[in-house]
Amino acid sequence: MISKFLTRWYGADRWPETDATVVSRDEAFHHEYDDGPSASARITFYYRDLSGAIQSGHYHVDDASALYRLKKNEVFRISFNSRQPSKYYCRDAATFYSELPFVFWSLLGFGLLAILIIWSIRIMARS
Repeated sequence: MISKFLTRWYGADRWPETDATVVSRDEAFHHEYDDGPSASARITFYYRDLSGAIQSGHYHVDDASALYRLKKNEVFRISFNSRQPSKYYCRDAATFYSELPFVFWSLLGFGLLAILIIWSIRIMARS
């Protein structure tokens, strides 16, 4: 949902794709919840850009992500910015749970903006 919008906004849906190889997978934390993800991992990987140079990156993914189960030397697809090859995107990394903080902070920001506008209008009406 949010990741599709941001992908189009930044143009990542038009970036070239390549294979990324997992270098390491480290368990980040484990929680016991009735619903939602209970674990996460840091997936570190490398890929080659259009010039053949090696680039590297990492994702913190929860156990709802397709990347969560990847092991060392396994391969997955990513897109990268050909103008700035160190910028990458993987549509399989995002999950509903990973987008919740973005939604929360966006709603909070819009709410504060609305309060500020209403407060400004009331101040100006008194003058």
